[in-house]
Amino acid sequence: MSDAVTLAVATIGAGLLGAASSQAASRRQARAQNRAAQQQKELADRQIALESEAANRANARKADISSLLDGNSVADVGETNLTGAQGQIVDDSLLGRNTTLGA
Repeated sequence: MSDAVTLAVATIGAGLLGAASSQAASRRQARAQNRAAQQQKELADRQIALESEAANRANARKADISSLLDGNSVADVGETNLTGAQGQIVDDSLLGRNTTLGA
């Protein structure tokens, strides 16, 4: 019976050892896959950045001077002069008079 017990213990031990080495191999493979996925993501991010830089270089942002000058004419509504193109009418009778609100 001792041979049968020894054989059973050896079989169980070999099975446990095989399972442990299988788990270790599985962990190594998972780590390798994670590293490969991370490298692939970094490469894709770098590629996107390079493509963006190339597009920015190709489509250089320049001011459209002609449209700015066309839009800055006297006849246009978009002026900053609140009194209009004629300016403020100055009436000599109003000079020196208190014109504050509420008075």
